[in-house]
Amino acid sequence: MSLLTSTNAGSASVSYFIENIGGPGSGVGDAPCIKGSTLGTVLVGDPANGLRLRGDTVANANLILGGQAAGGSLTIGNSVASQNNIVLTDAATTVNTPLTIAGGFGVVASGDLSTAGNLVFTGNTGKAISGYYTANVAVAGAGAVPNPAGLTAGVYFVVYVGNGAGNENAQPSGVFYWNALGGWNGNAVSFNFTAGAPNCALGPVAGGATLNIGGAGVPGAGTVYFRKIMN
Repeated sequence: MSLLTSTNAGSASVSYFIENIGGPGSGVGDAPCIKGSTLGTVLVGDPANGLRLRGDTVANANLILGGQAAGGSLTIGNSVASQNNIVLTDAATTVNTPLTIAGGFGVVASGDLSTAGNLVFTGNTGKAISGYYTANVAVAGAGAVPNPAGLTAGVYFVVYVGNGAGNENAQPSGVFYWNALGGWNGNAVSFNFTAGAPNCALGPVAGGATLNIGGAGVPGAGTVYFRKIMN
């Protein structure tokens, strides 16, 4: 017989093998742990551009990324048959299957989708609202209503509410369209009329540049509320 020599380390401190610094895996609480760098980093596949896994020694600093400096991609799939459900690149993230968020409506903790910016969907059914825009404009009463800043083309719910109690029937509200040319379309009138004319009405000025409050009984100072509801 002959004795075959083997080398498992370059030196006493440099091992050529993956080192388990966790448990033996024989129980629930003793999972094996692959030793990484001083930050907990392990590379898979290639020492320069391989998949980089970092189980960090600092809380909340874990990550999974491609090893490329730039221009790489990371594909996540559920099986060999669906190996590219999610594709992440430097430019964009693509979801190739329906994205389902579990949970009830109105309860963020249960799985609702919350975004700090615009959320746009494109597809056969069109495009969703480009930002959940809300704005309020104080007015003195009858006359032109200054446009709030940041209007984008789309459909808005607009209501004028006079200050104080007793003006509830003189609150014209309606659905208006702010078009891409910078003009308003639509009209709204209050509940009460005097001699066939609405006590309060809300509609565009000539040319549509702003909205205007008018009528036979405008309450006076109040607020006009703008809520964008769709594109």
